[in-house]
Amino acid sequence: MWDADVVIVGAGPAGSGLAIQLARKGVRVLLLDKEEFPREKTCGDGLTPRAIAVLERMGLLNELLQELEPYRVEQAVLFSPSGHRWRMHFDHAGFGLPGFGLIVPRYRLDGFLVSKAVESGAEFLGGSQVVGFVRDGRKVVGVRIDSESGGRVVKAPLVAIATGANIGLHRELGLLQSMPPVVLSARGYFTNVSELGHAMEFYFESELMPGYAWIFPVDEKTANIGVGVFPGTGRRKNPYKMLNWFMREGQAAGRLTEARIQGQVKGYPLRTDYPSHPTFGDGFIMLGESIGLVNPVTGEGIDLALESAELAAEAVEHALERGDFSRKTLVVYEKMLRKRFGSYFSGMRVLRDRAVRPEAMDRIIRAASRDPKLARTVAGINLGVISPQAVLRQPKLVVRLVRYLAKRFFRRLNEAD
Repeated sequence: MWDADVVIVGAGPAGSGLAIQLARKGVRVLLLDKEEFPREKTCGDGLTPRAIAVLERMGLLNELLQELEPYRVEQAVLFSPSGHRWRMHFDHAGFGLPGFGLIVPRYRLDGFLVSKAVESGAEFLGGSQVVGFVRDGRKVVGVRIDSESGGRVVKAPLVAIATGANIGLHRELGLLQSMPPVVLSARGYFTNVSELGHAMEFYFESELMPGYAWIFPVDEKTANIGVGVFPGTGRRKNPYKMLNWFMREGQAAGRLTEARIQGQVKGYPLRTDYPSHPTFGDGFIMLGESIGLVNPVTGEGIDLALESAELAAEAVEHALERGDFSRKTLVVYEKMLRKRFGSYFSGMRVLRDRAVRPEAMDRIIRAASRDPKLARTVAGINLGVISPQAVLRQPKLVVRLVRYLAKRFFRRLNEAD
């Protein structure tokens, strides 16, 4: 009756990560993607220490290092609007994470993960657009595929949806009817970038807010350079124009005078809306960016996608053992997600909306560069291992932020008079 035990729609890090783990357990997995691989994917290309830890747990890290030879980064450098900088050394954080990150273009990373899924026993069909679901009453029992070779129906007791920011299948399921607020981003690959070290660089400049710019080195002379614009009130800034401004007039402009674009600048949305809608239902689960699992401040999503794949694999194994793919069994997946990501996401959104402002960022970055205890807290927040609420337990920073808020209050009061 069933063509597969699990059909996975979307072969990014979340979908391929799930396929690898299930196929290794002997589960019959069919992995689908609308694109043929390798394919380009617009992204910042950064693998944080948290992502490295997941790849290590999956037994893929050594193979990735040998086959892809990615660029190693050992720290993140944050630049404040007034030029203060704070270096977050990954190997000094003390959170039990690997002491480095990696920069890997997504066309290489995603191709690597798909190949490992196939080696593990999964079947992969590229160029396969899922256009709808097969249903038995209210339960999802398969997908309808439209491809160049013709349409087909694939039946499976469970469908895992890992389609990134695309919400077409969410509409089919009645979970979302319109795109939630997103981070708007644009990035390009630039050669002849000077002074590239082994660091991810983040620039919180006044002209870019509400947003930031990044420089992620791909090699000694090439970098992925981009900007992200946070959702908020008022008219959105254009990320393409922001990137042009940053290249010409930002703090790093002196290093970019000889930079030359490879290909073209490309834009993309980032969904950071977890938990805005259900992540499971009768016969299906969703993971990665398809449920908005992208860091609301840093824009990092690969680590969270891989972690959601770990949780999804555990939930799917539980359902397979019970032979039950109904909501009452799959609810365990939602509970695991909430425990892992719930409070962190709510705290990061507050931090983004309240703290990512010129004066506040100046105070945070300057304070972190001088206070080791505070630096560790901020590092933990950025790496996703400390809840943003921990900032409130840092007296020095609280005092600084209270002074900042009081200053803004009295300034507005004077302006009103």
